[in-house]
Amino acid sequence: MDTKFGMQALADAELYKAIVEHRRKFYHVSYADYDKNYPDRIAFYPPERSLKTWESDYKALQDAFVYGNKLPFRQLLLRIEELQRRFREVDIK
Repeated sequence: MDTKFGMQALADAELYKAIVEHRRKFYHVSYADYDKNYPDRIAFYPPERSLKTWESDYKALQDAFVYGNKLPFRQLLLRIEELQRRFREVDIK
């Protein structure tokens, strides 16, 4: 999320719209609301009621699948908040 390529991608509103519409057309599933992929509605952060479950799942995942730098859960949530903020700042109008 902090790479040059990630920042360039989020700065390209036309690319963002094209990706959402490509998913809507070519990877369409009836239960998905593709409008929620647009910046003003996209949501990465887990609901408050789910945080304990996410935390225990993350700890189990770390033990089995995460190598190298393992962020503490609270730091991971801060990164998710930052990522969501960056997506919400994309101006596709």
